[in-house]
Amino acid sequence: MSLMLFSCNTKPTYKWQKLDSYSFRRDYAGADSLKGAALLRYLNRNPITNIDHAKGNFFEYLSKANIIQNGTLQLSNLDTLYNTFEYTIQDKIFKVAIDFKYLSEDDSNNFIFAFLQEKDTIFRDTLQFGFPPDVIFSKNDLDKNGTDELYALFKNYAVEGDNFELSVYELK
Repeated sequence: MSLMLFSCNTKPTYKWQKLDSYSFRRDYAGADSLKGAALLRYLNRNPITNIDHAKGNFFEYLSKANIIQNGTLQLSNLDTLYNTFEYTIQDKIFKVAIDFKYLSEDDSNNFIFAFLQEKDTIFRDTLQFGFPPDVIFSKNDLDKNGTDELYALFKNYAVEGDNFELSVYELK
């Protein structure tokens, strides 16, 4: 997963910086004997980290925001962004529009971010994910530095379970 930034004209230059990334998994093995409400609880439980989470710089911030609790990703605590939202960098507020575009020539799913100030596009950026495009975006000023962090949660199914990748980005 990579994030590239292209600035336009002589407008200010910004770039995305990936601050951290965390992997989680929700296994479905062992659910064969469950039924009814017990099966639903099992299938819908929060995914658990499968890395040494103490190493991540933003793990503490995500924990303070109750997005991660005791090594589990609290899916219900993620605020899913709409296709347009406001993004704050220091005291500047940009309107951001997200558009999805599948490119068949390179079999890639692209989320295109257009950062707008009034009616002018300040810059565009592309975040590329694998198929299927099961991604949600959230934002928050997790480290309280006056700039929102954008976090992307990519989910995919693999061998009796779902894998979740939570990546944290900040505009610099």
